[in-house]
Order: sequence, then structure tokens, then C-alpha cells
Amino acid sequence: MTTLLKNTAPVFAKHSTAGLIQDSLATGTKSTDRSTNRSAKWPRHPGNNTSPLSVYHFVKDLDASSGGLSRSVPQVCCELASQGIDVSIISRNSAAPITMDGPECFLLSANARNADEYLQTRIAVKSRSIIHVNGLWLPFLNAGPRFAQNANVPYVVSPRGMAAPWAMRHKQIKKAMAWRLYQKRILQNANCLHATADIEMQHLRNLGIKAPIAVIPNGVEIISNERLEQLNVERKHRAHPEIRTLLFLGRIQKVKGLTNLVKAWAKVRQPGWRIQIVGPEEDNHQSEIERLARRLGVLQDISFTGPQSNEAKWKTYHDADIFVLPTYTENFGLTVAEALGCETPVITTKGAPWKEISTNSCGWWVDIGVDPLASAMLEAMNLTDHQRKEMGRRGRQMVLEKYGWTGIARQINEVYSWLSGQSTMPTCVKRAA
Repeated sequence: MTTLLKNTAPVFAKHSTAGLIQDSLATGTKSTDRSTNRSAKWPRHPGNNTSPLSVYHFVKDLDASSGGLSRSVPQVCCELASQGIDVSIISRNSAAPITMDGPECFLLSANARNADEYLQTRIAVKSRSIIHVNGLWLPFLNAGPRFAQNANVPYVVSPRGMAAPWAMRHKQIKKAMAWRLYQKRILQNANCLHATADIEMQHLRNLGIKAPIAVIPNGVEIISNERLEQLNVERKHRAHPEIRTLLFLGRIQKVKGLTNLVKAWAKVRQPGWRIQIVGPEEDNHQSEIERLARRLGVLQDISFTGPQSNEAKWKTYHDADIFVLPTYTENFGLTVAEALGCETPVITTKGAPWKEISTNSCGWWVDIGVDPLASAMLEAMNLTDHQRKEMGRRGRQMVLEKYGWTGIARQINEVYSWLSGQSTMPTCVKRAA
């Protein structure tokens, strides 16, 4: 990803858009329910159906330090562009937005809460267009479905784990209000939803959502064989080869289960091993972890590195001996795949849909909680370096075969083709029973 973002939207002051959000929620504007007969009505535009398909992806930001959606959405959009889709990304600006080749990017101001005005004045929807919203809850994202309905084009929503039970309980009162006001309606009226695993689809069905759901895993950026070999050479000359590392890389937030990691470490800590925690902090959670580690007498074993650049993180993954994601819930768990792609074996919980790391002997997939995590950590640390390396190699091969972006984008493209009336419903799409 090397070129500059192509378009920057005018700055929207917070006060200029808050009224729009408030009005749209308070009036309870009635929308047509598309959930019962989506495929029969598309495309609704009588124009030239051989024209290129245009897709507009909404995502909350493209910040280089954010990880997750901020990285995976640009990656899939770049691959879609290479497959002939006219792709645009609509997002909010940030301190360090990712740059990319291919997709056109429209950045609103960082404090923009609503994109309606910008969309109406700056973007002309073509006859074959689809809106694809990535994420839930944020008022900024709600402009996508409204834009689709006003333009009479289909829209897709990727909840990205934000409707999982743990996520629904987090800030429960606010989310209950948002669910009643707009979020359930947006999901129910979508022409298709995108889940990255069967468990995420089940979470949506349990909430009463009847829209068709395409189950397509997330794609993964995988370092080249040449870069991997370079990292192998560098590892042989690292400063402290006697030190072994358990790595967590991601957002430092409660849902990641880092307090369980600290408690598990206090049970099974080993001489010559350390824990490295890498990533941006949210809600002052790092201080909470530090207080717990100090109380348990293990703070000296734990280091906090802060967010890293995309290039730096590959070395961090590769230099680690074990990657640990002790999460309560993940719709995919991108960092698991990234670590495996760097030949680092993984420990994660059944809150993440990664049973295959156990069946492919490249990691541990354990129950959520301190004791199962501690048992897996102890088993992993007691292996030899060679045994862990062999597990990592099996993991890389699995990721290469299943999670390359080309195949993932091709499946998403098949969903778009179906929604635009150019093909039959693909096998990855499941209708409600």
C-alpha cells in the first residue's frame, strides 16, 4: 500500500451534523422492509447492467495504529479493485491514515458523526452500485444504509463481531437503546449480511435477524517467503537469544482477556520467559492490567510496547515464541492468522473461531478462563524450540491455503454479483430457516 489517499472531504464540524443524527433517530423514519424479497427486486435500476459494478465501503477510520477493520477493509478493497470492481472507501480522517493502491478514498473529518450531507453532495451513485458497511453502532456508519435506500441500491453489512453476546453486554444500556432505535432495523433490512464464521452467523440469528448471511472468512496479509527468510536470519542475531516471549498484539481492551493472561502467567511463570503486550490502549485498560500484575508480583515479567507500524509488527510476530489471544469474543481474530503466517504457534480461546489450529496441530484452542489458558501456556513453554517452530510452519501453510485475499475477495465479489442481479445466489449465502 503505497499511494496517497485520493480525496479528502471538507471538514464537518461536530455541531453541524449532530442535529441530523438526532433528527433521524427521533423521527423514527419508516423504511421499506426488504428482508422478505431481496433477490427478486434487484437490480432496480434499468440501466446498462454490463457497466462496471461500483461498491462503496464504509468503515469508521483507516488509522494505521488501529488494526482490525482499519487494515482488513483496505486490503479486501484493494483486491476487489484488482478484480475489476470500482471500489471506494468512505471513512473518517485520523492522525495516520493508511495509504493504498486502487480504491478511491473519501475522508471526512475525524469528529464527523454523520456522512449524509457529504454523500448527497459529492457522490453520484451509478446504476450498478452496492453499499457495504463494516461495523455497527456508530452513527457515522448509519449513513450507508440511508444512502442505499435513497439511491435505491442494495446494501451489505459486516457486523465484524459487534453483535456477539459479549459485545452486546459491553455498554449494554447504550446498545440496547441503539438496537431499538436503528441497529436492528438496519440489519433486518439489509440485502445481505456478511459473517466471518458460522458462530457469528448464529449470534445474528439468535438476535432474530432474518436477512440472508454470507459466511466468508476474513482474508489475511501474509508476508512473503523472502521476507520470512530475512526474519529467520535476523532472529539468529537478536540481542538476547536466551529470552523466550509470549506475545499479545492488538488493542489493549477488556474484551481481549488480558487480565486472564496476567492471572494465568502468575500461576505458571517460567524463568527465561516474558510477556510482551503490543498495541494501542483503550479506556485506560493498561493501567488496570499493570495494577493487577503488580498485586500478583509479576509486573517485572511484562512489557508494554505501544502500537507498531505494519512493517515492525511482522518482526514482532516472528521473534515471539508463542502468540496468545486470550479473548472473550472475536468474529475472526485477524492477529491469530497473522501470527501463524509468521510461523509462530498460537494459543487462543473458544471465544475466537479457530478450532482448526488444534486440528492442524499449530496451536491450542482452549476454553475461556484462567486455568485453561494457564495449562496451554505451560504446555507450550515446555516444548522445545524445534517443536514450536514445526507447529508454526504448519500454521503458515494452513493460512496460505485458506486465507489468501484473492480467494476471499472472489467470494465477496460473487455476493455482489448476486445482489446486482448478474448471477444466482452463491453457496456461501445462507437464508434464515
